Amino acid sequence: MKKIFSCLNGLCFGLLLSSLLGGILMTDADKKVLEEKQKQIAALPKGTQVILDQSYSESNFAGTKFGSAQNLDLYVPPGEGPFPLILWIHGGGWHSGAKDLCSVGRWIPAGFAIASVNYRLTVDTPFPAQIEDCFSALIWLRQNSNKYKIDPNKVVVSGHSAGAHLAALVAFTGNTEAFVKKSDVSTQVQAASLWSGPYDFDRDNGCWPKTTMVWNPSDLFAKCFFPSGAYEIEFAKKASPINYVRSGLPPIMILHGEKDDIVTQKHATLLHEALTKQGNQVLLDIQPGKDHSTVFNDATFQKTIDFFKKSLQDKK
Repeated sequence: MKKIFSCLNGLCFGLLLSSLLGGILMTDADKKVLEEKQKQIAALPKGTQVILDQSYSESNFAGTKFGSAQNLDLYVPPGEGPFPLILWIHGGGWHSGAKDLCSVGRWIPAGFAIASVNYRLTVDTPFPAQIEDCFSALIWLRQNSNKYKIDPNKVVVSGHSAGAHLAALVAFTGNTEAFVKKSDVSTQVQAASLWSGPYDFDRDNGCWPKTTMVWNPSDLFAKCFFPSGAYEIEFAKKASPINYVRSGLPPIMILHGEKDDIVTQKHATLLHEALTKQGNQVLLDIQPGKDHSTVFNDATFQKTIDFFKKSLQDKK
């Protein structure tokens, strides 16, 4: 692990230098994220394979903001494998955030490889670029599964907030052409765990507060997310995971904080109802007293690990 730790020191400097040269000025918060990432990698079990900043697209887009890129970090447990893979999609309102913190220290000891994905942020490219990139990453990972000891038949997806929205679209539209062109590689995942996500952009159905992106024209999320810079009902329908619910979907786990005042728990209950109505296997876990962020805790991580393991038991 010493070699990996040393390489990451170089990585931090390299990222900072390339960001400055490319006109991307990293904030102090971004620098702290990289420092924390360095600590997490240093604490991984000996023999963990770490692949950083791997491009998954030929275009290799690099945007104007830290994290707005078509690359991923891949962590593979020590051992022969092949290992089940978690495709992790970060949050940040689609216009911010990055792949660099993905709770890798929780997943690797549980026997999962994890790929944490950067995608084009909406400050550079509006939706649906973000979901298109998630599918491109999934295709690349399956194409390279043998090289990295990944089991291509045991791939699950998870994400928080905006990442949960994208993870839901991955789970619901896999092997369709809703957001990705037909591929020789499967784009269907075997299970999904969704944390604090928005699943319906209808202004009323989603119980959106009046201060949020679907109502407030000056909201940064709306200005970046919608191609016109303003809320559009038909586009909102296209972007809503709940409108892609159908029968035959993989097992889904929905986690949400009871006191989430950023994305109301109505999104979780509506999605649960829609999935159940179509006969899908779905678990709903509303965490008492938890908000948008504190839904992340030891208990919910263990529930997710157990859920993924159970969902993958019979997959070959």
